[in-house]
Amino acid sequence: SENKPSAAGQSVSRELERRGEESTGNRYFDKVIREGIPIGMPVLVFFKGGETELTDPAQMINIRNAAQMAKKYGFRIRVTGSADSATGTAARNETVARTRAEFIGNMLVKEGLSEDCIEMQSVGGVDSFIPPSANRNCTVELLL
Repeated sequence: SENKPSAAGQSVSRELERRGEESTGNRYFDKVIREGIPIGMPVLVFFKGGETELTDPAQMINIRNAAQMAKKYGFRIRVTGSADSATGTAARNETVARTRAEFIGNMLVKEGLSEDCIEMQSVGGVDSFIPPSANRNCTVELLL
């Protein structure tokens, strides 16, 4: 999915342009606006082995809050699915990671967020965290 600014990001860019300014005066905000880096810390949602069963259903609170923030402030959300590379084949892990991203994307839509505001991707099997089961996740990021 292309990395296009959200309505909020376009609004900030237009205001800077109107003022004849190229910067907000804050390097972080400039990168958020121009490069599409996430706003704040990402939220990780963890899954049991296999497909889309959450380790704790209470994690849906985070998805609900992300959707509310995105709707209220005109943000986009990027969802990145992953699987642990310690189990499964590369092809299976890619499928599982994509399915997890789609699952979270669908939950965001059920919370009232437009599909146009959701960017979904997968990274297949990863080994970023210890224990390996922590790699069975989706990263949810707010984008301007």
